Amino acid sequence: MGTADQHYVLERIQHFEQLTLTELEIVEQMNHSFEYTGNTYQSLRLLETLLKRVEQFIMSS
Repeated sequence: MGTADQHYVLERIQHFEQLTLTELEIVEQMNHSFEYTGNTYQSLRLLETLLKRVEQFIMSS
């Protein structure tokens, strides 16, 4: 979840972080579309990183 996402609410995030089956990745300035507004290259790099994290999660399950 990105801190620029309209659904980002710190209290909710803190609640989810306490759940044992939940793994969160908080990204500064990322919006709901997994983008950094006005920075296409950085957005693509972010997607690459997130996809690697998803793959790691799947492989460890």
